[in-house]
Amino acid sequence: MSDASRLQDAQVIPERFRWALRLLLTVAVLWTLVSLVGLVLQVTQLVNWVQPGARVPVTFSTSFELKTNGGQNSYGGGPFVQDGQSVTVTQVATTLNGVPLINRILLGAAPIVWSLTGVGVALLLGFTIRRLIVGTSFGRGLARPVVLAAVVLAIGSSVAQFLELATPVAFGAFAWAAPSGYPISISRASAPGFQFGPLLAACGLLVVALVVRRGLALQRDVDGLV
Repeated sequence: MSDASRLQDAQVIPERFRWALRLLLTVAVLWTLVSLVGLVLQVTQLVNWVQPGARVPVTFSTSFELKTNGGQNSYGGGPFVQDGQSVTVTQVATTLNGVPLINRILLGAAPIVWSLTGVGVALLLGFTIRRLIVGTSFGRGLARPVVLAAVVLAIGSSVAQFLELATPVAFGAFAWAAPSGYPISISRASAPGFQFGPLLAACGLLVVALVVRRGLALQRDVDGLV
């Protein structure tokens, strides 16, 4: 392959990679904006997986208010007609109103932080890979994005996990926002904990950055000998 062909390939690959990064960034920004608007403006809809007229066991626990046909007794979850050991659902209430804004934000903040963290790390590493494809020599400008990616991963994952601890509080507000003031049943098992996987990955990125800087030092030594 001639030098001209190699130069042309080196220019085409980074250009395609640059467009891929731009597309990823655009999708991430749009998704984040839509998610934030949805959290602020949404009227929460519960999953309507029990249709009116369906017969379910009397011990069935639903995520909406159940009442007898006369509306005198509550069962724990939309109106129903009891018949022996089963009930017939006559109405399903799936809309929750009056959920505080802070609870809606808490419910979606952790996934958004996780997403932004992943996008940030991907962009920083993609910037480094692009510079390597172009043929950039080892230097501080090549190691710095890797260090920043490690910092973003460590901080972003820690903040996201902290927000996940507040998620049960948000679910509690949803549970008491059911129609007529009856609490709904939202099943979510959670226990305090911390995932060290992202931090270990951040340490791995720091090791890569140290290797890059070591390569810089070796290159300087070689340049000094030439």
